[in-house]
Amino acid sequence: MKTKIIFLSLICLFITATNLSASSFSAFYPGGKNYLEYDNFSIDFDTITSNDRIKVKSNTVYTLSIPGDGSIENPYFLVESDSEVYIDGYVDSLSNCDFTLNYANCTFTTSTDEDEYLFIVLEGMFLGGMFSYYDGQDFQLEEGPLRTEYEEYIVPLMDSENPEFSGFAAFIMAYHDSYDIEDIIADHIVVIDDIDGDISDSIEITSDDYTPNKNVVGEYLVELQASDQSGNTAYFSLTIIVKDEVLPSILGPTDLNVNIDDGLTIEDIVSSNYTGADGYEGSTVVTVSVDEYSLNESIIGSYDVTLTTEDNSGNVVSKDIVISIVDTDGPQLDSSDMINVYMSDPKEITDIIGELSLIDNYDVASDIVTSILVDDYSSSSNLIGNYSISVLIEDSSLNSTEIALYINVIDDVAPVISGPTSYSISYTTPLTLEQIIELFTVNDNFDDLSVEDLTVIENTYTTRLTDTGIFSFQVEVLDSSLNTTIHTMEITVVDDQAPVIYIDDYIVTLSANASFNPEDALSILVNNHELPNKLYTIAVLNDEYSGNEDNPGTYMYSLLFTDTEGTSLQKDFIVKVSEEKQLVDRNLIVRNVIVYGITITFFGFVVYKNKK
Repeated sequence: MKTKIIFLSLICLFITATNLSASSFSAFYPGGKNYLEYDNFSIDFDTITSNDRIKVKSNTVYTLSIPGDGSIENPYFLVESDSEVYIDGYVDSLSNCDFTLNYANCTFTTSTDEDEYLFIVLEGMFLGGMFSYYDGQDFQLEEGPLRTEYEEYIVPLMDSENPEFSGFAAFIMAYHDSYDIEDIIADHIVVIDDIDGDISDSIEITSDDYTPNKNVVGEYLVELQASDQSGNTAYFSLTIIVKDEVLPSILGPTDLNVNIDDGLTIEDIVSSNYTGADGYEGSTVVTVSVDEYSLNESIIGSYDVTLTTEDNSGNVVSKDIVISIVDTDGPQLDSSDMINVYMSDPKEITDIIGELSLIDNYDVASDIVTSILVDDYSSSSNLIGNYSISVLIEDSSLNSTEIALYINVIDDVAPVISGPTSYSISYTTPLTLEQIIELFTVNDNFDDLSVEDLTVIENTYTTRLTDTGIFSFQVEVLDSSLNTTIHTMEITVVDDQAPVIYIDDYIVTLSANASFNPEDALSILVNNHELPNKLYTIAVLNDEYSGNEDNPGTYMYSLLFTDTEGTSLQKDFIVKVSEEKQLVDRNLIVRNVIVYGITITFFGFVVYKNKK
């Protein structure tokens, strides 16, 4: 302790003998890292004070450090600018300071002001003596958050050279960029001074033709200048060229369909569907440079066309498009949709469709394809009625139209009356009206007709049954479609025999070895024209004969004959069974009736009946 006191006493004697003068370099950044110039401080015992304010950088971290507790006791720091107090207090009590045996140091950050100048006061026991005796050694203000190795203050170089602009004298930009002049300068212009370094922040605009025309194509001059801390000034002329290098565009579809019926020219198509657009000029004119459409505008197909547009800055753009001429209209039915089909001339559905008159705006009729969608006709084409057909007709461009056809099947075929046109009978065997009708059969292609549907329209016979001569008999039949058929038959009545006495019943004489059955009775009636030769169902109504086949005697035998159409006839027979040795009773078999000298003989049986 005695040694320290003696050493400090010597320092104090030295301080009283030393008078420091102010520095002339405080307004400049130092030539090294230490901002503390020994000659810029005044020493008053344990206090040193800066004479001139010390220039520092804005918004920068600095560290101020002096010898520590082993040399100076209880140090006090005051660091301030015109607007900020950065350090004010004893080092060991400040949060941004460290006080160790070797050093006492504090860290602070300057404000964002462009020009920042610091006033510094340092106090502490033995501080003035240490600063004076060692010429400020280990007293240091430096950039950064940590103390680094001590460096003596280096006097800044004196600057007599003008700074230099670095950058291109012309700046080219697009009209739509809209850069501010300040941004252009900050991004593209740099000013370097050989002493002050980068002084781009000091660039000043002295004239500006650009700013009021930043979105207008042209060339504009901007004059700049920059001065270093020594007052040296550099000048720079910046030419800003605003250009329109953006290609215009052609707005409109790449593929366009045009209806063949519209008959549009290429000019019509372009003016209606395409426009030229330019970001600077607004609109441009669209022209046609390649045209395969115009020579084929009436032919379905796809054709290449190239469109071009150019703005006033010479920017040219082309657009390749394909114009397709298309047919969008479906074919149509040109004939009536109401079709009559007559049964006398039946038609398949394909025949009906083949006879349609079809038209199309582009294709010929033979190119139109038909397909059946709904067919109510084919399965009922032989039946009278109304039927609908749905047909799809399609042209070569696949345009289709669904048409409905209404088919009316008409029965124009008259029914057929089959039967004799002439008929010869004996006046002795006249025909009833029913028997005459049964000579005919009726057929129709559609209706279920029979002789019951016949209508007698002329009959000169049945009112003169006993007269000989030629008589007319006409029948008519009408089907449900009002088709009419008339059949005429001539009936010739002849006198071919003597008069015959008739009785009401048939008398059948049988030998002992013969029999009589319903089929024999039917044969007798057919041969005597009592019944037409047809199929009959025979019902036995009264049968005294069965069981007496071998017993001579006379028996009643009644039968009912019914044809397939339901017409019935009842006949009574008298069956005479003869004795075994008497084959035939001559009195019954042969009756001689003298009428004009003619005798009628029946073989196997004789029938007598009353005239009706």
